[in-house]
Amino acid sequence: MTTPPHLMLLLPGGFDSSKFTTDHMSGLPYIMWDGTPYEHLMIPVADMNMQDKAMK
Repeated sequence: MTTPPHLMLLLPGGFDSSKFTTDHMSGLPYIMWDGTPYEHLMIPVADMNMQDKAMK
């Protein structure tokens, strides 16, 4: 699996899953490993459509 450029944000206590999705294909910031001690927010820094074009 290849992920586009992103920032990873970790906070003690995690994130509110009612505010962020867990859908990694949404193109929006999403929670990865929700509900685990390794939970973090993945914040894309490149548009997914631009990333798709760059990979072709």
